[in-house]
Order: sequence, then structure tokens, then C-alpha cells
Amino acid sequence: MLLTDQLFLVLCRLRNGLHIKDLAYRFNIKPKSVSVIFKSVILYMYLKLGYLSYWSHRDTIIQNMPQQYKHEFPTCLAIIDCTEFKIEKPSTLKSQSQCYSDYKSSTTLKSLGLQIREGL
Repeated sequence: MLLTDQLFLVLCRLRNGLHIKDLAYRFNIKPKSVSVIFKSVILYMYLKLGYLSYWSHRDTIIQNMPQQYKHEFPTCLAIIDCTEFKIEKPSTLKSQSQCYSDYKSSTTLKSLGLQIREGL
């Protein structure tokens, strides 16, 4: 399978939450191959992109923050937001219990994308 097709497969799974069996059917490959491709491309993306800084400089953040925010939260530079993505039900009971979300009433992958920076 071409690398561009592998990347497209991963992006389809991330953006649309397509299941492994669905992707296997769409790409005419085995489900195990989908899992291997997904894991390897995600690892490659992390190794290539993981070093990128997504924080603007402190002065830029302060300059662009609303006045009310500056007044009410003078030492805070970030708001932390979490998200959950629905995933296929894991095969082991331990993994199922770790991934189950009462909020979503299904198994999910939880993601926290930011770090907190306090203290000007």
C-alpha cells in the first residue's frame, strides 16, 4: 500500500472515527493490516511532529487575551480542554473498564492536548 494511502487511512480513522473492519473493507486489506498501519503511521507522525511547539510566546498570549480575562485570571495563560473519541470496544475486560466513559456511555479514548502555564 502506498504511503499516501496509509496516511489517508489514518486520517479517515482520526477524523471520522471509522472502525478497523470498515477501513479494512474500504481499503481492501485485512483488519490486522489496518491496525499495524495505524500504529506505525501514528508513531511516525509523533516522531516527526512531536517536537513542534504549539505555544505562542507569553507576550503574544498576553497581548491577544481579552481585557476581562486579564482582569479575572491575571496569572493564567491557558485554558485546558479535554476531548473523547469513541473507539471500538477493546477485547480485554481490563481495557474495556479503563476506556469506558460514563459521560458518553461508550468506550472512548480520552485526550488532553494542553499543558497549564501559570505565573506571569
